[in-house]
Amino acid sequence: MAQQVGENALALRLAQNLSRKTLSERAGVSESTIKRFETTGQITQEALVLLASSLGGMLLMDRFFLREPDEHPDTGAIE
Repeated sequence: MAQQVGENALALRLAQNLSRKTLSERAGVSESTIKRFETTGQITQEALVLLASSLGGMLLMDRFFLREPDEHPDTGAIE
């Protein structure tokens, strides 16, 4: 799954016609971090947030952290 996220980030960067260098400068993340993420999926949470923000993906990223407010996180039962 992590590798797929990295590949998706690569596709998003290329779709915006951004070089790693440009994205690096925009996000404040090293080019080597971007390359490692795009090829292996390995990245720190902080760098992921910075990259997602720079690529315009924060709205999508927010969905990872949403859950129904009345739904129990372990069972899915409505409280």
